[in-house]
Amino acid sequence: MIESLRIRPHARDTQGPLPVDAAADFVARTSELAAGAPWSSFVLEVNPIVWSRAQVVAVDGLLIVEQA
Repeated sequence: MIESLRIRPHARDTQGPLPVDAAADFVARTSELAAGAPWSSFVLEVNPIVWSRAQVVAVDGLLIVEQA
C-alpha cells in the first residue's frame, strides 16, 4: 500500500530510497485516529508530511467537522 502513495517516488535521500516502516506506522496511526473520531462526518487533511530516515511528521493539518 505504501508503494502506491504519491509520496513514494519522491521519498529519496542521498543514501537511496527511504525505508517504508516509518511511513507505514504513520499511515496506521492516522487511520486509528480517524477511526476513533467521535464525529460521524468529517474531513481530515494532513499536508505536507516530512519523511526522513528517523521519522514521519505531519507539518500541518486541517479537520473539518460536519455537525448535524
